[in-house]
Amino acid sequence: MSRKHYREAAEILRRAAERSDPDHVGVIRDIADSMAGMFKRDNGNFDRLRFIAAVFEDAA
Repeated sequence: MSRKHYREAAEILRRAAERSDPDHVGVIRDIADSMAGMFKRDNGNFDRLRFIAAVFEDAA
């Protein structure tokens, strides 16, 4: 996958987190963590923490 795909995935999750009930943000965080793990397996240089931070930078 390309950086474009990672950015798009982060944007989709960011929008979901912004629109969701605060009780459901944990579920979105779990999804983001799972996706980050998948991306890391696909690309050894992928930065999981940076991806998760990008998802939640403006949420909640």
